[in-house]
This record gives sequence, structure tokens and C-alpha cells, in this order.
Amino acid sequence: MIKNWHKFSPAISAILNSYKVPKKILKTLLPKKIYDLIWGLVTKNILQPTYRTIFHGETRKAKKRRLAEGFFLKYMNGKGIDIGWEGDKVTKNCDTWGLENGDGTFMTGVKDETYDFVYSSHTLEHINDIYTALKNWIRILKKDKFLILYIPDRDLYEKKKELPSNFNLDHKHFFTMYELNDSNSTIAIIPFMEKNFKNLELVYKKKCDNEYKNPGSEEHSTGEYSIELVFQKIS
Repeated sequence: MIKNWHKFSPAISAILNSYKVPKKILKTLLPKKIYDLIWGLVTKNILQPTYRTIFHGETRKAKKRRLAEGFFLKYMNGKGIDIGWEGDKVTKNCDTWGLENGDGTFMTGVKDETYDFVYSSHTLEHINDIYTALKNWIRILKKDKFLILYIPDRDLYEKKKELPSNFNLDHKHFFTMYELNDSNSTIAIIPFMEKNFKNLELVYKKKCDNEYKNPGSEEHSTGEYSIELVFQKIS
């Protein structure tokens, strides 16, 4: 793993979070058969995007804590899906959804009520229309099962109130748990969910700061700096 990669340039994170441009370049430069072969391997996760094999994601940071808390046993039984996965699947018993599979806003091709849990780590902040994304993530979740959101906490991660992010230029929103009324860039995620999705019940919430270290407002924090929420689909 390359440590402190974020110090080189905030632009790196934006590049690593999207390989639509490389895909277009490959399609332009390569014969169709070769392109189809290469991208087919990527789609099947045989060839993972470079950033997934080099840069460990946020999910890995939380694993030890979740094991100690019994989190997996409570909320991740059965067959799930990891939306926006980072090369470290949240559990072995889950499918993955990355940019190579399509736009995570719509989850096109995934049938209603397919999964026992839907998990997403540090993905929602990259999506323009989070209402539509969440609506579709709930759509593919079975009744009585769990939607698990793991998103950067504004004050722990961003350490500022307004966009752009100092550490990831692809961030479209900042998140707090509850309303602060101090920012046009920030979504208070719990009130947002309660207002828009009456078929969900919040069953778990946690501000995760395990091993958190803040070297200053202009430096990237380490450890966990996230909001973790679990909603049960009640109808």
C-alpha cells in the first residue's frame, strides 16, 4: 500500500475515483476484439482498476472494529452487495458494483429485492443525485433487511464547511449526522433519510473515529473519520 498518497495532490483522488476516461481512450485506440476482451476482464473483476490494488479503502479500516462489535453478525448475513467497492469486499458473501458495472445511481439490471444487505462505503459523496441512488439501493434490498451507509464525516474528514474538498475533488457533498444549518454544501444524512424514505427505520448509528488522528486542517487525517448508519427496510 502507498501511504500518504493524498499529499501529492488532491487531484489524484479524483482521477483514481473514475476510469471512464481510460475506458474511452482504450476504446478509441484498441481494436474492438481486444478492447472487449480487456474490458470484459475488468467487468468480471479479474483485472481490477489500478487504484483498487494499490490503495486500500475505508472498508478495511473498519473491519477490526466491526468484528469486535459483532457488526457483521447483526447486519451482514446472507447475500449482499458492496456498491462502490474499493478492492476489499466488505464480506466474502457479497457481490460488487463498481464503475465498470454501470452507474451506481440507477443499479440498472439488478432486480428488485435481490439482496439481504446493501453496503456502500465512501461512495455517496461522489454521486450527484443521492436521492435517486438511495431509492435504487433500497429497491434492490429485501424487506426487513439492511441498508448500510459508511460516509465521510464532514468535521472529521473535510475539516471545512463548504466545497470543494481539500482531499478529494470529486466530492459532490459533505455529510453530518444531524442538521447544523451552517453550510450549503452539507447534507444532514439522518434527517434526509427520515424525510425521504418512510420505508426505512434507523437501527444503528455511530460516528466512527477509531485511531483518528488530525494533523491539521490542511493535512489528510488518518484512522476512521466516518458516519456509519444502518437502516432496516420495513416495507
